[in-house]
Amino acid sequence: NLLFVQINGNVTLLKTAKDNDYTNYPRRAECFPIDAGNRGQFLNECPGEDYERNPTDFFDNIRCSMLKIVVYQPTWCHNDFCQSRAIFDDSQRIMLEARNTIIVTVFIAFLLFFSFMMYSQDVTSLVVRPIESMIDVVRKLAENPTLSVQGQAKSKYETEAVRVALAKIVGLMQLGFGGAGHEIIAANLANAEGQDLDLMRRGKKSDCAYGFCDIRQFTDTVECLQDQVMLFTNSVGEIVHQACHDNRGEPNKNIGDAFLIVWRASKGQQDMTKVVDGALTAFRRCVREVASSQTLQLVTNVEAIHKKFGQGKYRTKIGYGLHYGWSVEGPVGTPTKIDCSYLSPEVKISDRPEA
Repeated sequence: NLLFVQINGNVTLLKTAKDNDYTNYPRRAECFPIDAGNRGQFLNECPGEDYERNPTDFFDNIRCSMLKIVVYQPTWCHNDFCQSRAIFDDSQRIMLEARNTIIVTVFIAFLLFFSFMMYSQDVTSLVVRPIESMIDVVRKLAENPTLSVQGQAKSKYETEAVRVALAKIVGLMQLGFGGAGHEIIAANLANAEGQDLDLMRRGKKSDCAYGFCDIRQFTDTVECLQDQVMLFTNSVGEIVHQACHDNRGEPNKNIGDAFLIVWRASKGQQDMTKVVDGALTAFRRCVREVASSQTLQLVTNVEAIHKKFGQGKYRTKIGYGLHYGWSVEGPVGTPTKIDCSYLSPEVKISDRPEA
């Protein structure tokens, strides 16, 4: 909107905010002093009288930053009185730009917030939660080393691959150390102060039931089976271990043709009758399953076995020995190689009935 036009120092047009035209008002020429060098002086030096009894002078409603000044001076004139000036109210354009700027700013802020939430959600689901889950697994293993850790079948991301690897490592530790090494696993996982492994711990005396199994005629059988001996031995071990595990036994040693199984009392259990009954039940089951195993019959149905023992005369036989007594449970060996075992004369007694 055009506010003022000044031609050769005379006011020819004046418009208020209400679009009232005022022409040829000489006093309004005071708003345009020739020596005014900036737009702010135009307003400050302008009279504040009310025209047509308007309660508020329109100059008070216009900021200097909203004025646009245009000055024209002919090239042939070198006098300031030849200048013509015009002032435009540029407030609508400025307010429109300000409104658009606010909208753009709000949109960018919303976009940044939305992007942050999406990124935070991805970080939480792909990084934070898997790491917290693995920390929780380590904490639970420190409290209960027999905990079964379930790993995912497939891993699409690195954190999932680490969790799968952790589950496998835990399974290998539990298999390698066995029941006698649970305290070693728990103590090392609970100790976060150093990186060194604390393997050589003191033994602990405990009362357990010990079962010793030995495959009869094992040397002759190995000579006949040759490279099939691993399948034969592992088939026998699967029967023995599963039967004992189902009756709360813990396989401790696999010595070629022999297996040592230990039955420990649960925490706080005083009566060992159920423990010993479980050991006897497990060995009775082993006798039945070994005698009826189709796998063992197929593995031993070879020409070398028939020549050695006679056609159809070979049967897989296992000797069993059970004894209840005390022993010292702990690691045996050095930091280079250790085995978690049970040592005492009572453990050797279980070997004598088997023999």
